[in-house]
Amino acid sequence: MVKRILSVFLPIVLLVSLLAFPADAATSGFLGNNIRWSYNSNTHTLTITGTGDMPDSYEHNMAPWRYYSDCKPIDHVVVGEGITRIGSEAFEHMTLQSIQLPSTLKTIGDGSFERVTFESGTLTIPSKVTTIEAGAFKEAKLTSLHLPASVQSIGGSAFYNTPLQTINLENVKSIGSNAFYNASLVGTLDLTNLEYLGQHAFDRCLKVTGVQFGTKLTEIPAWAFYWTGIFSLDLPGSIRSVGQEAFWSCPIHTLKLHEGLEYVGRYAFTMSLYEELELPSSLRSIDTGGLSDHNAQSVYLNEGLDMLGVAAIGWQRVLTIPSTVTMVGPRSNETLIVLGRPFGSASDYAGGGIWIEGNTFYTWYPKDQWGSYGEFDNVEFRMLEPETTVMYVGQSLPVESDASEYQILDGRRVKLENGILTAVKPCADVLIETNQEG
Repeated sequence: MVKRILSVFLPIVLLVSLLAFPADAATSGFLGNNIRWSYNSNTHTLTITGTGDMPDSYEHNMAPWRYYSDCKPIDHVVVGEGITRIGSEAFEHMTLQSIQLPSTLKTIGDGSFERVTFESGTLTIPSKVTTIEAGAFKEAKLTSLHLPASVQSIGGSAFYNTPLQTINLENVKSIGSNAFYNASLVGTLDLTNLEYLGQHAFDRCLKVTGVQFGTKLTEIPAWAFYWTGIFSLDLPGSIRSVGQEAFWSCPIHTLKLHEGLEYVGRYAFTMSLYEELELPSSLRSIDTGGLSDHNAQSVYLNEGLDMLGVAAIGWQRVLTIPSTVTMVGPRSNETLIVLGRPFGSASDYAGGGIWIEGNTFYTWYPKDQWGSYGEFDNVEFRMLEPETTVMYVGQSLPVESDASEYQILDGRRVKLENGILTAVKPCADVLIETNQEG
């Protein structure tokens, strides 16, 4: 009986082992003409030797040693002297106790160490490496990385969502989009040689408390430092523009802006300033919510400024608009002084634009809506003619219907039932007719 059970069980075990470990999984071979690989099953070591760049590996063209990483362990990797580039996705998803990289290495290919677990938590990049390509260490378990001075470029998502805490970036010239998104970097970033920065580069690096820029970077792109812990910020004059939400949700208490800055994008800063802020004379435009100060410190705007977007200077106690400003969005700040005169509360109006030419205001609103203390005695108001929209009760309108809520039609709130206009809220520039002629 026992023999019969064994005779049935042993073939099953053999079949499972064959399925788990492919029959064609060799222990050595060649990659291209110049690079050889070998696997030592006793030491669980993968060794790669030869000269030149390693060929790329992708899901449909997987590196031959990946058979072992799926069914037998590769604990150690040795890349021999003469290799100049780690191929794309070469070691993806592996768990490594150690890795030895050659002094001849110049490039770490895209995705080459993606999701790799480095059990030591650290890695030293050889001294001739110049490029770390996109996604090279994406979501890798790596806490410390030493970059040599030779590294010039870090690609997009290279360290995306890694627990990386320390890295030296002072010699890097280019950092791609999402390069350190949600990384665990701690302290102040040294970016003094940086020339290019991609969007979201340090987005959600919550423990980054400061950043030092040099004089080569000309633009801070959108979301570059979104939701970081930057407390103090000094932007050099080489930076011409700060993009949308570049420093949004940062607890900035000290901010210095220098001559050369021309544009502040939408919601670029979230601030709780300790001191009043004086803007450089080179600044031309502050977009919607560009400078939002929750401590309501005064901001002194510069002559030469042309445009203030909606809530561009939010919550400040006092604002003086220079004579060069030609357009102001609604709620540009909470208390305004226009052409040296108090402007009243911006909360008294709800929308629309204001155009300023000299001492003349062009607005949708009557003069008496802007204040009641004689602050506009020397200011001429010109009312913009409203566009009249005619809508007929019972008219079928090509918008989604909702029987219970007011809908927005061309910026006006109307009530629809099954696509039929039934009512409209009071609005000065909407004309309602009960019958449609013709």
